[in-house]
Amino acid sequence: MPAKKPRKTSSRREGKDLTAVGDDLSQVPAPAVLPLDLPIAPDAPPPRAGLVRMVPLHEWLDEQEEVKRPLLWAHVTNGWRLNLILDSGEIAAKRECEHFHQFLVYAFYGRPAYRDSSEASTRNSARAPMVILLNASVEKLVRTIFPFDSGAYLNGRYDAWLPAHMPIDYFSLQTDPRRVRRFVKAFYGSNEAYWRMKVSAPSGNLSLRPVVDTLCEILGDVGIENADDRRLAVEMSLASPIPFRSEFVHSLIVPEEFVDALNEVKLTERTGIDVKPYILNPIRKASDHLGSLEVEAKAINASRSAFL
Repeated sequence: MPAKKPRKTSSRREGKDLTAVGDDLSQVPAPAVLPLDLPIAPDAPPPRAGLVRMVPLHEWLDEQEEVKRPLLWAHVTNGWRLNLILDSGEIAAKRECEHFHQFLVYAFYGRPAYRDSSEASTRNSARAPMVILLNASVEKLVRTIFPFDSGAYLNGRYDAWLPAHMPIDYFSLQTDPRRVRRFVKAFYGSNEAYWRMKVSAPSGNLSLRPVVDTLCEILGDVGIENADDRRLAVEMSLASPIPFRSEFVHSLIVPEEFVDALNEVKLTERTGIDVKPYILNPIRKASDHLGSLEVEAKAINASRSAFL
C-alpha cells in the first residue's frame, strides 16, 4: 500500500490567524528587501516639488563666456580721506553700511561711478574727488558683487523695473570675480561697450529666466529719472580694509597740486604706486569733475590693453 503524501499546510487554517493556534512563525521567510539603488522609472516625478527652477544671476552667468581682459577697480574718495588713508596705510570704511550693517569698502568695476551728492563748490583739494585704482588682487578680499549700485536698489530707486518683493540676493554675483567678466560679455559684449554704457541684452526667450529678464530692463532703460548711471556699473564690497600697497593699489588720480605734494614725499618711489593728475576747478561741485576722472581712468586701463 503506497505511503500517504504529507498534507500541505496553509498560512491560514479554518479562517484563523496562525498565531491563534500557536504555530511557530520562526520558519516563515521574511519579506524580500529591495535594493536601494534600483533605477527610477522614466516617468517618476523629480525629487523636488517645483517644475522649473528659479535660477539666480550667478548661476546663469556660470554658463556664459568671459571678456578677455579685466578692468581695474575704482574706489572714489576725496583729499581729506586720502590723507587719512596715507596716514593709516589702509583703505577702510569709516561708518557702517545702513543696509548690510557692516563696515564695507566699495569699489566700481572700471568706471569711477561713485558720486558725491554735495551741491557745494569743491573749494580746495581736501574736498576734491580722487580715484584709487585697484588691482585684481583686491578681489580676494571681496564680500559680494552686484551688477549695479546696491544702495539704489535697496532704497527703492529700481522699483519701476522690478516685480514686487524681488530680493536683491537673486542679482548677486557672490564672490567669484570671473562672473564680473562674464557679466560684461553677456550684457555689453566688450569692456569698451561697458565703459560707454551701451547695453547689448542677451538674446532668446527669457520668460523662464525672470532675474536675467528684469536685469535687462534695469540696464536697458536710458532714462535717469529713477536712478543715475551707477546702475550700469558693477559694484564690489569688501568687509576688510585694503592695505595701501602696490599689491592692491595700482594708481591714483588726483588734482595737479596734490601730485606735487605726493612727489615731495616720494610716494611713487616708496610704494611703486603711480600718480596721475587731473585739472581741478575749485568753483565746480565735486560731481562736476567726474568726467575728467573717467577720462584719466580709461586712459590708465587702456595702457594695460584692457580694451583690446
